[in-house]
Amino acid sequence: MAILKDATFDAVLQDPMAMCGDLVAEVLGVPLILSLRFSIGSVMERHCGHAPSPPSYVPLTPLPYSDRMTFTERLINMVTLRNQSNQTQTFILKSYSLFLVWTGSASSVCETLGKADVWLIRTFWDIETPRPIPPNFKYVGGLHCKPANQLPEVYKTLRWFVYL
Repeated sequence: MAILKDATFDAVLQDPMAMCGDLVAEVLGVPLILSLRFSIGSVMERHCGHAPSPPSYVPLTPLPYSDRMTFTERLINMVTLRNQSNQTQTFILKSYSLFLVWTGSASSVCETLGKADVWLIRTFWDIETPRPIPPNFKYVGGLHCKPANQLPEVYKTLRWFVYL
């Protein structure tokens, strides 16, 4: 940590699915920027980022539903939401001891992730289910992709057969 403090970083960029970047940002006292595609059940976004996700019309990430769900699909969505929330709460309770050791305060993963200055969501807003998002959530689809290279000449002359 002494080497990191001496390096005088301006910010920490972290994928919240990887652990301890938020703890490093907290100890160094620098802004935290999160880059996330999605978390299973949207638990990181809901619990830590305080993004509202009404289960009546916002399906959870692994479920293949749209915003126009039937009663059965809404029921499955609600049960999945409860299960994911319970698992997340169990994980958060286990993380208190690690934060107490390093920061001296009884905080948790979600408390430090909740203090993030910006959440960069690595998808396009127009392919996602309509949902309310907090002002610090920014859709940046394609940010992590490199531009495509030209196809080599040898492949341009071949005939391709695609079977769908």
